[in-house]
Amino acid sequence: MSKRYHCEFNDCMCIAFLKDKNKLCNDCKHGEVWHSRTNGPPTDAYLQFYSVRETTRQPTYTNYNDISNNFCLSVDDLPA
Repeated sequence: MSKRYHCEFNDCMCIAFLKDKNKLCNDCKHGEVWHSRTNGPPTDAYLQFYSVRETTRQPTYTNYNDISNNFCLSVDDLPA
């Protein structure tokens, strides 16, 4: 049995042929002949979230309860 991939019927979004008893796809209900024998290029929907870069570090946030000590209360209190 040959493996079938994405459906080529109009704008069908089915990505793989899943056979049922009637030789139709369980997902899109199109016949086996509409499903490609070769795996096509990745779709834009897949590529928009795919990146070859490594993921960045996750930021850590700190909660400062009293931040009033970090700021000057007036312009005259600024260091010279």
